[in-house]
This record gives sequence, structure tokens and C-alpha cells, in this order.
Amino acid sequence: MCAFYSILLTIHMKNFSDFSKNCLANVILSKTLKLDSKWPLKIIHFFDDFNTFIAKNEYNRLNVGLFLRKILVRNISIMIFISVSYEYVEKINSNNVLDKLDDNILENIFQKYFEFYKYMKKENLENVDELKPIIDGKRLKKEFPGISLKNIGEIINILINKQIELNNFSEEDAMNVIKTKIEELNINFVKKDK
Repeated sequence: MCAFYSILLTIHMKNFSDFSKNCLANVILSKTLKLDSKWPLKIIHFFDDFNTFIAKNEYNRLNVGLFLRKILVRNISIMIFISVSYEYVEKINSNNVLDKLDDNILENIFQKYFEFYKYMKKENLENVDELKPIIDGKRLKKEFPGISLKNIGEIINILINKQIELNNFSEEDAMNVIKTKIEELNINFVKKDK
């Protein structure tokens, strides 16, 4: 909580009358957290998506996993940190209470973002952005000679989605999904001789 207060006090001292999330993020990322200049741009790029996702509060393994892959899990703590700070400053600015730090306001804002973080931890999605398909493209090409790169890409996406959605997705499950998809797409390939 002290870290939040110190950043919020820094923001107050800067006297933002016309502040934006991008401006605030830049201050926190480059001045307070001392991250190099490429990070603010990467993180700021996903802020609107992140806050829209949090506001919907519709969490399931697949949508949270895919979202975390998109924004990269390692950015989550920083994004939460900045989002909480931004909402807090926005609220107190709108209420003209610049000289008072209200624990209840901060706690309510933080709780919203913490629910997302708790869900991510509970579902073991901390490394989801590093997830590899259970059956890779090379093996697909070997098992199903003649399959196109486009179809391989589509099947890999399906496998990744299934691995995220079903925590215990096996190789056998993956082969069944692949065969079903090949039939569904009516893909012609040279069958491998056993």
C-alpha cells in the first residue's frame, strides 16, 4: 500500500489538471519505476483493452488465458498498478479532494483489479503466454503429409485454445481434435503408412 501512496503523492505533486492514462503511465513507468522508454509504449498500447476486459468481469479460463497471451502475463502487475493509480487520481480529481487520500476509494478500485489477478493465479495461468501447442507444426506435417501451412496454423490455434480451456488436455485429446478438424475442413493429404 505504501508503494501506491508514494506514486499517488508523486502524481499529486505534478498537479495534473489535464492528465490522461498515457501521461500517467509514462510518469509511473519511466520516472517512478525507472523502466526504459520501450516499455511505456508496449504497456500503454493495451490499456483500453485491459480496462474494458476488467470492467466486463466475465472470467473463464479461455477468455482470460487468451487475453493474457495477447498482453503478456509479465505486464499484468504493472498494468494493474497503473490502472489503480489512474482510477484513483481520476476519482479524487473529479471529487476535488486532492489533499485527501481515501483508503476506501483506493481499496474498492484495487479490489476490482485484484479479482482478475486472483482468478489468473487460481487457474494457474501465470505462464500461459509461454504455452506451446501439445502437438507442434513439425509433427502435424509428419503425421499428416500434404497438409497446408494455413491449415497447420488453424489447427495450432485450436490446440492452444483447447489447452488453455481444458487444464488437463492430453496428446490423445489433441489427436482427436486434429482428426475432427481435418474431416470438418475436408482436407486432402497423403496418408502416412504405418
